[in-house]
Amino acid sequence: MSSQILRFAHSDFLHLVKNLRAPTLICLARKPAHVDTDVVRLDARKSYEATCESFKLVYLTGNHFLHLNCPAELAAQINEFFH
Repeated sequence: MSSQILRFAHSDFLHLVKNLRAPTLICLARKPAHVDTDVVRLDARKSYEATCESFKLVYLTGNHFLHLNCPAELAAQINEFFH
């Protein structure tokens, strides 16, 4: 079995997001891994807000690996979202 990283172009990502309807929690790092993420974040946020039943965006201290940087804070946000 081989593992493969799937990469999406910005337009592909937005196409997928526009079909999302479920309640959605997005936890983002304050220090993004890529410089161009602000454009993607803004476009995606507009789409999430327009289509999702409910949408919550949370910024956490850390980088791409939030589950390693701030596991307790991340877990608290997830638990709150599901309750």
